[in-house]
Amino acid sequence: MESASLITKLILKALAYDDFPEKIYHYTSSEGLLGIVKSKELHLTDFMYLNDPQEIQHGLEIVRKLILDTAHEKKENTPEQQTLRKFLWTLDSNILKTGDRLSHDSIFISCFCENGDLLSQWKGYSNFGAGFSIGFNTENIVNKTNDDMFLIFSKVIYDEQAKKKVINELLNAFITTPILVKPNGDFHEETVLLIISILYTFCVFFKDESFSEENEWRLVYFPFSRLVDTKSVDFKSSHDGIIPFYKFKLDTKLSEINSVIIGPKYSYRHNLKSLNLLLKEYDINIVNSKILLK
Repeated sequence: MESASLITKLILKALAYDDFPEKIYHYTSSEGLLGIVKSKELHLTDFMYLNDPQEIQHGLEIVRKLILDTAHEKKENTPEQQTLRKFLWTLDSNILKTGDRLSHDSIFISCFCENGDLLSQWKGYSNFGAGFSIGFNTENIVNKTNDDMFLIFSKVIYDEQAKKKVINELLNAFITTPILVKPNGDFHEETVLLIISILYTFCVFFKDESFSEENEWRLVYFPFSRLVDTKSVDFKSSHDGIIPFYKFKLDTKLSEINSVIIGPKYSYRHNLKSLNLLLKEYDINIVNSKILLK
């Protein structure tokens, strides 16, 4: 647990942002909106059940390439550089060995966008416009993550150079971690595996540059297999079977939510009436999408 706490702090430092947008938006269906309002929860879905579960593999390939490139670049024969090279080769070999096991670890994700009325998001995440975009107060979400060491809220990274910079910062931080190296110069196996789990989890914040229009932010719960809080995990049925999700608790007054945008495929008049009744106890603004869809 001590090592998990230390490594988590390193990740939070690497992903730290000072310029959060004031609002972020979560696109969902009518069922999703009703579920959030009635349960006072935001459900973070296990990444294996997302629209594109292979995107984490994209991130892992980037991490491996950066590890190998860095190892080849470190040609000096100082003790520090030799240790770093050894550490990088150890990481890469263990990533290959543990990749299948890590793919079964639980990483729960909820996705947000800086734009609450974006055509690609309506099409991809709200039934082609037959849904809603829920506006959240970013500060409230960030404050809630401070209460759980395994919750991270951060921006998705699209730029290749930015990905390289962050991974290099993490690798440099790892190599200087006291819990990593044994007195004889070998590496603690448990810590190496933990670092690989962290890097694997980190991949959920990497996406291809072609998706940069989304300006996506992600709320991620990554408890490592042995530390999952089973009381906060539940299950729901879908056309693919049973899906696990993490219950991110919202305030009873839904103070995290500031607006709901009615999707372009829905009748504004009808849904305005329904939402006014549904949300009458809360201070939530209701607006209509400006996008025209037939």
